Amino acid sequence: MFDKRTIIALSASMSILGIGIGVGVYFGLTMGKKPKGGERRFTSMESPLIYFSKDDALDITWYHRANRKIQYQEALTGSYMMVSADVILGTHAPSGKTNIPVIAYGGANSSDLSLDEWLDGILVKKKGVKLNMGHIDAIEPSLKLLRNKEDLIDQPVWINGIILKGPGSATTPLDNMGFIKLVHSTFPSCTFSVGWSTTCCNHGGINRTHVEEMAMAIKYVRQPVSITVPAALLKPSWSELKWFLGKSDRFTLTVTTPAGDDDDWQDTSLYDLLYVRNDYDKRTIFYDLPGPKFSQFKKLVKTAGSILHYFPLSTRDGLEITWAHAANSKADMKKALSGNDMMIEADILTDARGTAIMAHPPQTSSDNTFETWLTEITKTTKGMKLDFKATSAVEPCLQLLQKKKQEIEQPVWINADILQGPKGKAPAINAAEFLNLVKTVFPECTMSLGWTTGGDYSPSEEAYSQAMVAEMAETCKTLQQPVTFPVRAILVRRSWKSLTWLLNQSRGFSLTIWHSAADRIDVDDLVYIRKNSQIDRVYYDLPDDLMKQLKTKLNYENYNVRT
Repeated sequence: MFDKRTIIALSASMSILGIGIGVGVYFGLTMGKKPKGGERRFTSMESPLIYFSKDDALDITWYHRANRKIQYQEALTGSYMMVSADVILGTHAPSGKTNIPVIAYGGANSSDLSLDEWLDGILVKKKGVKLNMGHIDAIEPSLKLLRNKEDLIDQPVWINGIILKGPGSATTPLDNMGFIKLVHSTFPSCTFSVGWSTTCCNHGGINRTHVEEMAMAIKYVRQPVSITVPAALLKPSWSELKWFLGKSDRFTLTVTTPAGDDDDWQDTSLYDLLYVRNDYDKRTIFYDLPGPKFSQFKKLVKTAGSILHYFPLSTRDGLEITWAHAANSKADMKKALSGNDMMIEADILTDARGTAIMAHPPQTSSDNTFETWLTEITKTTKGMKLDFKATSAVEPCLQLLQKKKQEIEQPVWINADILQGPKGKAPAINAAEFLNLVKTVFPECTMSLGWTTGGDYSPSEEAYSQAMVAEMAETCKTLQQPVTFPVRAILVRRSWKSLTWLLNQSRGFSLTIWHSAADRIDVDDLVYIRKNSQIDRVYYDLPDDLMKQLKTKLNYENYNVRT
């Protein structure tokens, strides 16, 4: 029987040659290894999500570069899950030992903290380990230390290196083959954390050449791989990074700032980060980001993040979201809030005294004010969709949302019909005024922007025309928030070419299909939409009987969906 060291050597040589089975042999013998007590032991190459029992990578907390003793103590005593440090070969000042792995960054050649003692504290405190390797000569002795402590390690270990040149960079990266070979031969049970060198001010983005080079560099790596991406490059690079992520479910992203401090975000917009997060599996993108701005991002995610992330769904599928309608009166509100529906829709206008009330025209009075309604829904985990029926109601309601922002822990959709649609009347809401109010008073939301409709469409060829969707795209082009377009179910099939064009204008756009009781719709039209759309880009806000027909038809047909 091979001993562990022989297996490691085999794994390194076979993997680098491209055979790839050596690492599989090693992992097959060590993954899920049980200690004497018989309980399954966590393996250091497994995900932090498993180790820390989280289902969202946003919930993994990081201490970035715990390089000095004061930072190291903060990392140990704080609630951080993953702790990173920079490793060099240098002098350990307290002991005088030279040419050993120490914790230091940049051009330093000595440190008050050796890697040996750094690891001892981190392992005892059950923190995840991320070691940043800036020099190739530090890798092997550092990983030997890890190997010597292998019996103590039951937490995630990430080995990080910049292995390729990125956009605009003149920095020489590590030798990627040398880096990979050393990790494979010395401590292969880890996550490879790799990235590109980038300049501080280049926001041009990572292109297809960059990601193809990365794919080639890690071609024979069988461990999990997390690609490090500066926050400022995330959205400009998203189409290429998404292509890369789609190559393997072992791949993730880690979003960082170059120096890891509060002032180093390079003018990154929180809405750019949100754009990317909303467009992918929440388990796939980690955020090693610092300071108050990151706290603001986490708050933004709660109110403007994808409802496919917020609710506990089996897949990122808009068909799984359930809706309650016209929860306006106190009785209807109470019923909706105590029921099983996820998103609660209610209508808002102002009464004769100018108070924002919950009512749908032609009603002009209600036993429920918006303030009461908001107070009650924030006691729950329901999402809210606020359908404004009068411009006069918009500003006072947005001001109240802003005032109570710290109490709001759920999705907020702000809805209004702002453009004239098929057979529709002129909108009651002024588009420019509405959008400006949301932007200036309460921008932390999903915008739900629709067209007015009206009349009998059953025998008609009326549709959302190309001119209508082009006008909507122009109206939305400067918006930072995610936008969903509520579209009338009976019109969607006949408008599909135009609506597809609209969706293609931004990955931040989606559709919400709604139904009028006056319409006679063929459920096969909805089946067509389902088959020809991405399941995370279309929501179905339909009555229970129509939803049941649709789901029955889809199950019967055993179709394949696009993702």
